[in-house]
Amino acid sequence: MRMRDYALRRLLLVVVVLLGVSIITFVLMYAVPINPARMLAGEKASEETVRYYEEYYGLNLPVHQQYFRYMIRLLHGDMGESVRTTTSVSADLLRRLPATLELGLCAMMFAIVVGIFIGIYSATHRNKVSDHVSRIFALTGISVPVFWLGLMLILIFYSRFGWFPAPVGRLDIGLTPPGSITRLYVLDSILTGNLKTLGNSIYHLILPAFCLGWLQTALIMRMMRSSMLEVIRAEYIKTARAKGLSERVVIYKHALKNAMIPTTTVIGLSVGYMFAGAIMTEAVFNWNGMGTYLINGINHMDYPAIMGFVLLTAFIYALTNLIVDLLYGVLDPRIRYG
Repeated sequence: MRMRDYALRRLLLVVVVLLGVSIITFVLMYAVPINPARMLAGEKASEETVRYYEEYYGLNLPVHQQYFRYMIRLLHGDMGESVRTTTSVSADLLRRLPATLELGLCAMMFAIVVGIFIGIYSATHRNKVSDHVSRIFALTGISVPVFWLGLMLILIFYSRFGWFPAPVGRLDIGLTPPGSITRLYVLDSILTGNLKTLGNSIYHLILPAFCLGWLQTALIMRMMRSSMLEVIRAEYIKTARAKGLSERVVIYKHALKNAMIPTTTVIGLSVGYMFAGAIMTEAVFNWNGMGTYLINGINHMDYPAIMGFVLLTAFIYALTNLIVDLLYGVLDPRIRYG
């Protein structure tokens, strides 16, 4: 089967996955014993006002009818209207997506570069002091909760030493965002040549990106180490060393490519965590992205906002795993899609 046919088949499966996610999320939301119309109208509102909101948002209909109405609108590209902001959920998510993407991309870049490097170094220095230190680092990274790490980073590096800015968002208060080309502040600052905003946006990114990427750094490091240890024991690596090739060539030219196959799987799975972990990271660092949008939606039982976030996250997660599957064929030409 050609790669194009395989990709098309997987895209059809993505539709099935999104359908299943929508059903599960819809049922779970309506299982919560809270009336969103009551929350919207206020605790002291009359029953007549509550019924008005129920009729306006269709909350008085049976669950299956509400779901079908939602899916019909979704097929037309309409995610509904947010109960909290009374604006389009699609517009809200698109407005906040760049902030989460910028944070997630920086965290992933940090996790991939540092995790792969430490994993290779740990595998090539097995059972030495550096190997034990890196394994302790990986264990710590997996064990520490994101919200606790974020609070400790703020307490130490802002409150105690003042090395990093206050958790007030993506820029200092009063500083104007750099245009709206991509809404990624770092990239827009580069495109517009705004060096002041570029430095400030990077300055605000360091702590939340480190907080969000630390766990993934530990996971990638562990997978890279175990994969590299398995590969360097292979016969073709022994043959390469017997030919007199330098250790650098053996590791980075012959061993790394095969060791990257299982590590690529972990990297793909990490994307889903980035959106889940971004919820707590954005809350701790006051980052105005999709995570804070979801938290506000949950606090107000904003069903359309919650559904929109979950479906968008599921789509990005499924699409990323498709890209990872296609990368297998690039890393190992022996892989055939069937």
